[in-house]
Amino acid sequence: MFSTPKAAERALAHYLAVQERLRKGDESHEELEAARVAKLKSLNAIAVCKALADDQHAYGVTEAELVDLLSNHDRQPGESAARTFARHYEANTEEGALIRKAVEIAKTAEAARYFDIEPVLVSDETDVNDPVDAIAQLKELGRQKWPEESEANQFERAFTDPANAELSARAHRRPSATTVYSMPR
Repeated sequence: MFSTPKAAERALAHYLAVQERLRKGDESHEELEAARVAKLKSLNAIAVCKALADDQHAYGVTEAELVDLLSNHDRQPGESAARTFARHYEANTEEGALIRKAVEIAKTAEAARYFDIEPVLVSDETDVNDPVDAIAQLKELGRQKWPEESEANQFERAFTDPANAELSARAHRRPSATTVYSMPR
């Protein structure tokens, strides 16, 4: 049936993988989540942090899970979980920097579920987060239509002119409740 033993092995491995997926389909969400958390806890905390930091991706690991994992990593006798985490997090080493970066990635990924951090598009090809072209066009329109006015008045009149509503929308985005700004450094 199979041309080589390797082909038979590959087919068997494929079949077993499919069967495993089908069996997992029978498990409830809670069972799958419990299995995921158990697997996470069985891994080396520093290796998990390195993977998250290197790939710039949280892979579904939440901040709380990562803190819990780090709180129990290399715990000294008599040391509380909070102190263990603080010792790792505050370490002035490459490992400490890696941990801080991984926690930040997990934190950001968690926030992304609640906030829209994608750029808002006014039209198909217009990025609201880059209003430089729209502002330049409004300045030019103001110079052409009202040459006797000051530069500020030219821009204001062009900006508030109903004929330039789409251009004005590209030039200025009003903050909304779901707007996320990066933290100042």
